[in-house]
Amino acid sequence: MKKPLIVILSCLIMACTTYATPKQWTKPGATSDQFSRDSLTCRQAAMQEAALNGLSGNMFVEVQVTRLTKECLHSLGYTATY
Repeated sequence: MKKPLIVILSCLIMACTTYATPKQWTKPGATSDQFSRDSLTCRQAAMQEAALNGLSGNMFVEVQVTRLTKECLHSLGYTATY
């Protein structure tokens, strides 16, 4: 009974560390206002994609949205610092 619980908790911990939130995003020439707009746009697109893939209401949807948001920001030229 304890083994499945340990496996589940281990997976959750790994997911949290894998998708850690960057302390700072940088892009040469970008202002904080521009980053705010880009970040919001990327997050909205990620939430729409997650919903289209049937992840709405799923308890792990935030992990997917965070991953997609990071990918979007990277594609716009931002670099994450952890």
